[in-house]
Amino acid sequence: MLLLTLQCSLFFVPAHAASSMQLQLHSIPTQYTKYLDIVWTGSGWKSSVPSRSYNEGGKHSTHNLRMQMTFAFAYQNRTDDASREKVATALRDVLITRRAKEANWIRRNDTQISTRSFHDAIGLYLGLRILEAHPDVLTPEEHALALRNMKEMFPWILRAPDTENRALLGAAYGTLILRHSLLSFTEDERSQYEQLIRSKVTTALRSVDKSGIYREGTPATYSLHYHLVATVMLAIVGQELNEPKYTATARRMAQYVHNRYPLGQLTWRGSGRPTGIGLQTVLLRATTERYLRTTTWERYWLQESANRGFIDRTHPNRLVWRDDKDKTLNDDYSFMNMAAIVPLLRPLPATTK
Repeated sequence: MLLLTLQCSLFFVPAHAASSMQLQLHSIPTQYTKYLDIVWTGSGWKSSVPSRSYNEGGKHSTHNLRMQMTFAFAYQNRTDDASREKVATALRDVLITRRAKEANWIRRNDTQISTRSFHDAIGLYLGLRILEAHPDVLTPEEHALALRNMKEMFPWILRAPDTENRALLGAAYGTLILRHSLLSFTEDERSQYEQLIRSKVTTALRSVDKSGIYREGTPATYSLHYHLVATVMLAIVGQELNEPKYTATARRMAQYVHNRYPLGQLTWRGSGRPTGIGLQTVLLRATTERYLRTTTWERYWLQESANRGFIDRTHPNRLVWRDDKDKTLNDDYSFMNMAAIVPLLRPLPATTK
């Protein structure tokens, strides 16, 4: 019965591949909602990421598509009325009410400029997953309107001028949106949108050298966390578009981390932001090991997730990462974004070189 429940959850876990990590992807979000209940304001959730790498203290998810859908997504396995109402409120805020007040583009020098970004790609995909799993959380009219708004938003998300790992995030979530059953597209639209996705990948790969090392910023700096983000996103796009070039590069990127960081020796030192290792980073690392078909891949999760995640003694259900440099605790809400899609990435074929 447990595996059947997992298969029906928003965090899809194939029965034949259920592991300790994947089982925890089912339980971690629900534990996190016990903290999110405390920071619910009636219209959204409070968030704090005070690390100097980000400096996002005192934020609020209201009117923010990515944050609203990320926090709402954590409630996928709760069925109590209060939880359903929170999810419905968040959906209405960013997909109906706020959407009516926002423009997908602005005109500048006779050119249409997208106002969207990779943040919207993440939020839109999570919104689709929520609506798919809980079609009755909105009224039928609201449900239909939300989908229409999402479809109108989508091409402008793909046209967003994202760079580096952000372009790959937009490409990966964009690819999954393009394939989602709740949205329908013509063949011409599919072809056009796939080209926009490939253009994003081309932009992002300028930050990856021939050895498969990702660097970002000016001057270009290696970042373990965002190297892993870029790796998993590229691997997903390569898988979904059946593009061997993307898959080959993703494999080199994953192999670089495997070679550089032996089991139990994962560290942020020697790389740029963030200056700490969170559960999200460990999740991505274990995912790349599984992608490489490392026989002991699950040990990377079991060992390196220890003493990470729910480590805030003041709020034991708060999911955080610790900045080792400035000693801050930072909401690791993006863990939800990654937990939603890493089960979709299949291991490389055994013959892949």
